[in-house]
Amino acid sequence: MAPKATEFPVFFNGRAATLSFGETAIRLFDRTTFAMFKAFPDPSAVELRVEGEALVLDDGVEHITVAPDGVPADRMAAESGVSGRPMRSEQAHPIPLSTAPSIAGRTVTRTFGIVSGSSVVSGDGMSSLATGSRRVFDGRSERYQQDLSTGLRTAFAGMRAQAETGGANGVVSVAIEHTPVGEDLILIVATGTAVRLA
Repeated sequence: MAPKATEFPVFFNGRAATLSFGETAIRLFDRTTFAMFKAFPDPSAVELRVEGEALVLDDGVEHITVAPDGVPADRMAAESGVSGRPMRSEQAHPIPLSTAPSIAGRTVTRTFGIVSGSSVVSGDGMSSLATGSRRVFDGRSERYQQDLSTGLRTAFAGMRAQAETGGANGVVSVAIEHTPVGEDLILIVATGTAVRLA
């Protein structure tokens, strides 16, 4: 009989999901339908890191970000049993983002080019964004705000990972676009210029 996996409720791209840490794989699946979103077949190759309130899983090929649903990200990482690549935090290894062309107190010494990250979110209130419904913006749609926040974190995490892979340690001139896709989906795309900061 296989050992029981350690499971945590999370949100992935605005959907209720379960993050399962087992000895032979790390799996992320839909909490209701059990459809698989993502699987890491080698837990020892996965790096866990905490970025703000989110938990990032990265094996060098796949990179996903999940938002906690009741259990803090640092506790999930500590209780995951993953002992492969070390966990690190955003604070310990920052990739700062800025909508300005520079970052206060830092000097841009090299420009690498455009990087981007994206996410598709869904949930109650999504279609209201396209119609400009006031209820989306007046704070009454808590689920919408949660989905949007999760989507933005995912897009930012993807952009940071792309920048870091290319040798950058910062992203400037960040822009965010929200595009309705169908009736209840929103595509969030974050783009920016990857730079080396001194």
